[in-house]
Amino acid sequence: MTLMRDWVLANWPLINFVYGLVFFVLGLSISLQSRQYSRMRLARSLSWMAGFGLLHGLYEWGDLFIPIQAGFLGDPVVRILHSIHYLVLALSFAFLFQFGVELFGPFTTQRRWVRFIPMSIFIFWMIVPYALGLRYFDDFHRWSGFVTSLARYSLGLPGALLSAIGLLHQSNYQLEPVSLPHIRRMLRLAAGALFAYAFFGGVIVDASFYFPASVINADKFSQLFIFPPMVFRSIVGGILAFAIIRALEVFNIETDRMIWRMELEQVTSNEKQRLARDIHDGALQQVYAVGLLAQSLEKRVQAQNKEDVRRLIGIINTAIDQLRAFLPNTQVESSDIEISSAIGQVIEKGRGSVSIMIKNDLTSPLFLPAEQASHIIAFVSEALSNVIRHSHSDRVEIQIARHASNLKISIQDFGLGLPRNVDPGFGMHTMRDRARLLAAGFNLVSTPGKGTTVELTVPMERT
Repeated sequence: MTLMRDWVLANWPLINFVYGLVFFVLGLSISLQSRQYSRMRLARSLSWMAGFGLLHGLYEWGDLFIPIQAGFLGDPVVRILHSIHYLVLALSFAFLFQFGVELFGPFTTQRRWVRFIPMSIFIFWMIVPYALGLRYFDDFHRWSGFVTSLARYSLGLPGALLSAIGLLHQSNYQLEPVSLPHIRRMLRLAAGALFAYAFFGGVIVDASFYFPASVINADKFSQLFIFPPMVFRSIVGGILAFAIIRALEVFNIETDRMIWRMELEQVTSNEKQRLARDIHDGALQQVYAVGLLAQSLEKRVQAQNKEDVRRLIGIINTAIDQLRAFLPNTQVESSDIEISSAIGQVIEKGRGSVSIMIKNDLTSPLFLPAEQASHIIAFVSEALSNVIRHSHSDRVEIQIARHASNLKISIQDFGLGLPRNVDPGFGMHTMRDRARLLAAGFNLVSTPGKGTTVELTVPMERT
């Protein structure tokens, strides 16, 4: 046991550094994860967990930094650094507390006050130690123990417990319907780590002269378990970081499902429009022709047969009305569509998956017939879908320009490019079909390793 304690003391800076590192990596990983377009409550709450991880990592590294500076700075400056150090600790716990509260949102107007509980306790914590505590504590070391213990009791302990319960709540109620068992397991593991951290980081505090810190503290814990609580906090922090980082995969899955829904909607829309065109140009026209023949026949038949012909014409008209009702999308809308705004709406849907820069060279709004605009919008949507699915590009440039009597739209990515002998898939056929229906020019240029550019040149029949 003595040998183990000596090893811990000899490697204390390393243990301290690793402890801070696991929390800093946790915060940094969450900060780098894109969650802007997620509809999950967890996504809107994780910023607080990121703040906790970053600040708590900095706090632990402060235990290494401040003693080094003590040899060069005077005692008053060192005390100021310690005061800032404790402030960072309390603020990190306040962020953890806020994370737990946000997991149970959204809150009604009557319960909106719940969101202010963590920061209210943090303000109270600042008042008690800094405004009052400095007046009643002559010994700075005793004051330090009081400050850190109060931060752990009032912010760290409830924050960790509430966050753990909140993660279990998210796992049971929001992830249960979407069938992601491995993500649920990670959230439960993270909840377990937070329960453990509530004990090691919120109950086991530095030794102090008042209860309960006088009975349950780090010194007595180290005597009983050989290793100090920081070692266990490091292990728990590592488990928490691992579980949360693995659980972040849920946002990639959510993005993939969003792309899949976009593709499904696009394929369904294409199939419906193809079916509508086939019926409108084929069966419906044939029925129209039969109706015209029946009307012509009515004029030539004998009087005793006219009633039968009129009944036949009525049946044909009923069939025409039923076909029209079945194909409501075949009717052309009377209002025109401003093409830049319509394309902008498509772009906004794709920004959650790739960075999109748009260059609009149109000097004035360009309104196009609804049918023509719908084909252009579908073309841009299909091109963006192909970029997100296949290009592995992190950015896309879209240019809209008017050249003489043509509208030119260019979509360029900077990804892998197409193989030289690639077979055109359904998406490529769809874009070519759209170009054909628009009587537009279609051009595709792809260089392996440098990206792909798709261009659509639409003739304008009217200005």
